[in-house]
Amino acid sequence: MITGTLYFFIKKVYEKGEDFETSLGLSYAYLSAGNIKSAKDTSKELKPEYPYQEKELNEFHYTLDRTIGPVFDTKYSYYHDSDDNNVNRFSLGFWFLVRKLEK
Repeated sequence: MITGTLYFFIKKVYEKGEDFETSLGLSYAYLSAGNIKSAKDTSKELKPEYPYQEKELNEFHYTLDRTIGPVFDTKYSYYHDSDDNNVNRFSLGFWFLVRKLEK
C-alpha cells in the first residue's frame, strides 16, 4: 500500500472531483508501490478530453505493460585499443515480473 504525504494529498484531491491528472498520478503512485490491480482499476476510469491527455494515458499504458509484461533486450558493445585488440560483444536479455500481480 502507498504510504506518505503524497498518497494522502492525491487521494484528497481525487475525492473532491474527477480530475484526469490527479487520477493519472494516483495510477502511477499505485504502480510505483507495486499495487498493479489498483493501478489498472484507476487507469480504466480515465477519460482524456484533450490530445495531450491521450498521449499521457498511452505513455502510462506503455509503462504498465513494460512493468508487468515480459521484456526482451538486445545489446551490442565494441571495444578497440591501441594494441589492435578488438572485442565485439552481443547479449540478449529476457525478464519478467516475479511477484504477485493482484494485491
